[in-house]
Amino acid sequence: MAKIAQILLSLLFGILLGAGVVGAAWYRWLSEPSELWTVSEPLTLENGSILPVGTDLILHRYMPEGFATLKLYVNVEGEELDSFKISADEPPQLVVPHWASK
Repeated sequence: MAKIAQILLSLLFGILLGAGVVGAAWYRWLSEPSELWTVSEPLTLENGSILPVGTDLILHRYMPEGFATLKLYVNVEGEELDSFKISADEPPQLVVPHWASK
């Protein structure tokens, strides 16, 4: 009986320890500061779109090849939603990169 109690206590301790480590990592990941980049000169994307001065972009990551990947969120609501063609991402979470220049 004592052996079973010891096994159960060890199992409970392992679960609690694992949950604590995952929780601490999650909290650290959420509390990392984000870099906000603001466009200071109009930027032209490779598809001809222009990001105007004052557009805020969020740093996603620095790439070892010497460039940075930035995120831009576009909010669309109401009747404007009907003007989009929607297709499924393959693979999920597909990212479509656009190169910018002055």
